[in-house]
Amino acid sequence: FLLRALGRIGNDEALIALVDHYHWSVGKQKESEVKHTVAALAAADNDRSFEILSAFALSEEDQRHRYRFVGALSQHSRSSDALGIYSQLLRDDSHFRVRQRAAFGMKVSGGLADAAGIEAALLDEANPYVRQSFLGALGGIRDVRSVPLVTRVLQEDSVLATRVSAVKALLRIEGDAVVDALRAARDDESQPRRVREEVIRALSA
Repeated sequence: FLLRALGRIGNDEALIALVDHYHWSVGKQKESEVKHTVAALAAADNDRSFEILSAFALSEEDQRHRYRFVGALSQHSRSSDALGIYSQLLRDDSHFRVRQRAAFGMKVSGGLADAAGIEAALLDEANPYVRQSFLGALGGIRDVRSVPLVTRVLQEDSVLATRVSAVKALLRIEGDAVVDALRAARDDESQPRRVREEVIRALSA
């Protein structure tokens, strides 16, 4: 409750206290304290808190908790100003959660200009959970130029859940090319039953 109160106050003194508490929590390996402290920094939702979150998101000394700061940035009212950070971290190798949360930041704040970078990262990504997050980001941006790649994932990916994520991404993008891709998947008997059922639901929506 005290951490939340400091976040709500949000002035320089309160934010300094939160940063000090973050360092103390890291030193004492108190994961719950770290979590709540980062959430309080995000709750301040002002220019200074954005600067702090951005600095920690890129700090080499704080890689262990980088995903928390990236997630906090995606919830900030200035999330769109962090697009450069999200883009940089789409290939971050410190933890898969960093890439997932960078993808979410792209999903909520990205635009058509960001789709190509997400596509490139998707092509190189091996982790299925992150691949699904990248597909979610492409669905959020809704660039019709992403349809061929998302369709390729729908046709070829070895993970069932990732194919389902591709269906959902296509459904958000919309357009004639999407309808054609979904119909082809519906009629493809090599597709897993779960995927075809998802496609049928998408086409009937």
